[in-house]
Amino acid sequence: MVTCFGLTRRSLLAGAAGAGLASGKAVAAVADPRLVVLDWGLLETVLALGIAPIAAAETGNYARAAATLPVPPSVTDIGLRLDPDLEWIHVLRPGAILINAAQSAQISVLKPLAPIWTFSIYDGSGEPLRNAETVTRDLGARIGRRAEAAALVASTMHNLRPLPGYDSRPLLLFSFLDATHIALYDRSSLAGNVLDRLGLDNAWTQASGGWGVVPLSLPALAQSPEARLICFGPVPLSAQSMMAQSPLWRDLPAIRAGRIRLLPPVWNYGALPTAARIADLIRTALARADGQDVIG
Repeated sequence: MVTCFGLTRRSLLAGAAGAGLASGKAVAAVADPRLVVLDWGLLETVLALGIAPIAAAETGNYARAAATLPVPPSVTDIGLRLDPDLEWIHVLRPGAILINAAQSAQISVLKPLAPIWTFSIYDGSGEPLRNAETVTRDLGARIGRRAEAAALVASTMHNLRPLPGYDSRPLLLFSFLDATHIALYDRSSLAGNVLDRLGLDNAWTQASGGWGVVPLSLPALAQSPEARLICFGPVPLSAQSMMAQSPLWRDLPAIRAGRIRLLPPVWNYGALPTAARIADLIRTALARADGQDVIG
């Protein structure tokens, strides 16, 4: 899910330390916010609240890796999330710059350019969905979109209502890092939180320390022989080749039984729009019969 393909354990954890309002203090709403957004979870939240920021980081990569909400062409790509173009930000004269808590090292260089709003969804608590709801309400209050924030929370929670009629088989959520390594998503991940709300069991019960993503070798999939596999794309070419040729892959109980579902890429460190998208994808995938999703 994020797509975390090609990332090391260190970079997975660094990325997870992401986006509650840092101070917790009441702030007057900005009537016409000119926002620069350096975090994708905050970007999709702002867009879902009906605000187009003047600039955001890595909009092209966001479209490829997350694709939760379209970024309007009026939004300037301000460069890298961890190394934005400071001169360009200065020219744009934003009313505020939005970052997640893991980007706090940038505050000293960003603070002279505009007020910094720091939020935290991925704080190691294992409750990113709850945190995303809090961030949505806080951000809505700051930009004069309280009603829109309440509506977004309500629609998301409705979308996460329990899934009726499922056969109760536990699900193992993962994505490929390469041909021999996967990222497993436990209950503390955003997808894991969504699974709980849908009333579905996560087959991976080992804790990841609150960050939700566990990089493991491929044989870890065999530790839950009864599970139905949920694979988030994209599947690297090396992994596709492995699945076409590897006896180890084809001998997995879930693969022998056709118990795998292939889903599009999802940004695992997103906010409420991503949570709703994950729920939609899982609901649609589980409506398909075993054996219909074939890879390799």
